[in-house]
Amino acid sequence: MTRAGTRRLHGACLLPVCALTAVFALLVAACGDGDAAPEAGGAQATARAPDPDNCPLEALDRADAPVEVTVWHGLVGEAQATLEELAEGYNASQDRVRVRVDAQGSYEELFAKYTAASRAPDDATLPDVVLAQDTDTRYLVDSGTVLPAADCIAADPDAASHYDTLAELVRAAYTVDGLLWPAAYGVATPVLYYNRAHLEQAGLDPDDPPGDLEELRAAAEAIKAVRPEGHPLAFRAHSWWLEHLSTGQGDALVDHDNGRAGPAGRRGREAGGREVGLDGVDGGSIDLGVGELPGMRGSGSGQVSGNAWYLVDGPDPERIAAAWDFLRSFTRTPQQVTWVMRGSYLPVWQGAVDDPELQRYLTGTRPGRWLEVARRSLEAVDPEFPGPLIGPYMELREVGHTALEAVLIEGRPVDEALDRADAAFQAALDEYARDLGAG
Repeated sequence: MTRAGTRRLHGACLLPVCALTAVFALLVAACGDGDAAPEAGGAQATARAPDPDNCPLEALDRADAPVEVTVWHGLVGEAQATLEELAEGYNASQDRVRVRVDAQGSYEELFAKYTAASRAPDDATLPDVVLAQDTDTRYLVDSGTVLPAADCIAADPDAASHYDTLAELVRAAYTVDGLLWPAAYGVATPVLYYNRAHLEQAGLDPDDPPGDLEELRAAAEAIKAVRPEGHPLAFRAHSWWLEHLSTGQGDALVDHDNGRAGPAGRRGREAGGREVGLDGVDGGSIDLGVGELPGMRGSGSGQVSGNAWYLVDGPDPERIAAAWDFLRSFTRTPQQVTWVMRGSYLPVWQGAVDDPELQRYLTGTRPGRWLEVARRSLEAVDPEFPGPLIGPYMELREVGHTALEAVLIEGRPVDEALDRADAAFQAALDEYARDLGAG
């Protein structure tokens, strides 16, 4: 997913070239045609109440030596440095737990290593905490390798009131089968970067960026008219565009309540894209502005993006308890303020949102103001429709990549590209259902 910032702001992307905007709108419109995704097939989920007995927090008190906790992640750059700094600070603050942070390369490499380790006969190779993409949620729950945070919240007398301050949308996005699963969050959402000077040259208001795809196209045409030598917009053609736009207009991508009432059995209407490089982008100093993501019917985010922190359900109760202690520390206000200001993720705990230092950052600095645009955009997402839960999410994105490439690069008809994407994604859903024993 993208991330909002100057050099490191989580949740941002450069928007479609004028010639691509119409194609993109056609793809999304085609994905949104027809009735709601069917509710047949797949395995139905069974909700349960949080079980404090599953989270042996008292084991940490019984440990006779510091307990080592391993965290796997796919972060890079400033976000990785911030995580390492926070882990070092936690280690220095107490003598019961020692956290080791292990980078696993890209998120894709992390996911491949984790899935391989989770299928091995000996689960000793699994970490104690896995910092995974939002797209991995359904798989992690179905894998049976992670422990719901809801169980540890029920076991921790001081946790419930704190988790009550978590943003409602984040709670909704990461609740599966009635339980909140990850214990901590790196929340991001896409936004629009634009050159304020170009809008002014085109006679447009730089404080009022395009709000939907029609306005985006009109702005691109106006810029092209006064700057014929360059490209008016740059498009990063990735499938999360279509996911956000589909969810933002209330279209389910899969059946079973968008995968939230049970593992999806049939595909909805999805396509995606691979990054397309464009020449002719102006260099030099740029007076950048940030706006909400243009959508089909207006601006704003479609769903929660980013990453989440899961407790791995290993055989050692001391390590589970120690991992929870670290994650609870990480979610406290001082650490969350650092996570936002240094890591550039969005504030999702009320204590961080209200923190005076963070408020000064969000209102008094350029990267902070950009983050605030993203935060406001995300606040408008409907918690009743927070986005899909899909087991074979990476397969969804691969077929989406292929579909957008077929349209944008090969010039294939939209309907043909979507039909191929639908067939390939349905095959992936069928295989996932067979792996779960549901098909």
